[in-house]
Amino acid sequence: MRTIKAFTLAEVLITLMIIGVISAITIPTLKKVSDEHTYVTAAKKAYETVSLATKNIKSKEGPVKLWVDRFDTMGGLFEKEMNAKSNGSLDYEEHEVVQLNGESAGDFFIDMEILDGSMWYFERYSNTCGLSKEDLYSNACAVIKVDTNGKNDPNMVGLDVLGFYIKSDGTVLPFGSGDSATTSSCNKNGSGWGCTSKMITDGKISW
Repeated sequence: MRTIKAFTLAEVLITLMIIGVISAITIPTLKKVSDEHTYVTAAKKAYETVSLATKNIKSKEGPVKLWVDRFDTMGGLFEKEMNAKSNGSLDYEEHEVVQLNGESAGDFFIDMEILDGSMWYFERYSNTCGLSKEDLYSNACAVIKVDTNGKNDPNMVGLDVLGFYIKSDGTVLPFGSGDSATTSSCNKNGSGWGCTSKMITDGKISW
């Protein structure tokens, strides 16, 4: 009679334990890589979207200073160019966001939501509306902030909450693009606003 060999209960349990240990090690790593790819892709898409919209608005409306001086005008123009879910009056919804260092970044005010689910906020920033990149923080014509996945977690600056400047020549620059106010903030002890530029230029998250 032929003898049929089978795994003992102990062998099965040991095998399952090994699989469990390997899963516990690899799944978090795989999730981290997947999340990083999602955040970086969304950051690049947001930059492309707002840059193209700004270019189109400038070509139709003229110099930036003419259409950022009135907040409602600027918001309405971006709503149209970026295919907002609901054009017209701005609803000012908000949700709380946190900084990389874990401190509250306050409420994220929302002027519009576009079809990909990202939520945007627009602010006329400086009366000087200068060209100086070295003093970008105080000379930007407008500031634009985005939560790339809407109200979904983590709602954290430097991951899904990002910022951009509009210069007087129509150039859109990510927070952290050489301005002293945000460049040094991309670390776990900082606010995280300067990470916008690093995500787009480096294509990875190293903080």
